[in-house]
Amino acid sequence: MAAGGGSAIAGAVVSGPGTQTLLVRAVGPGLGGFGVEGVLADPRLTVFDAAGRVIATNDNWESDGGGVAVPEVAGAAGAFALAAGSKDAAAVVRVGAGALTIHVAAADGASGVVLIEL
Repeated sequence: MAAGGGSAIAGAVVSGPGTQTLLVRAVGPGLGGFGVEGVLADPRLTVFDAAGRVIATNDNWESDGGGVAVPEVAGAAGAFALAAGSKDAAAVVRVGAGALTIHVAAADGASGVVLIEL
């Protein structure tokens, strides 16, 4: 992701009846443990529904999990653990069928490598 207000954007389509519980993560610092250099130090995550409404936002993963414990959902999904105190971003969202857009920007305006996971 480039410096100066750039962002990484990913999209997804959820299908099926009822609602789905999804773990959405923007991993920057957590990639360092895998040997990735130049990571985005402080990603900020925003999830939008098909109408453009914000349905979740998170700056530091431990600060909000959508009312659900992110580590438990991550473990159930098979996702690698995020370090306590890291500035990676994550949220648990409950959505019905439709499109989602995931925006990741640097909370501090910096640039770096980020992994968007759903």
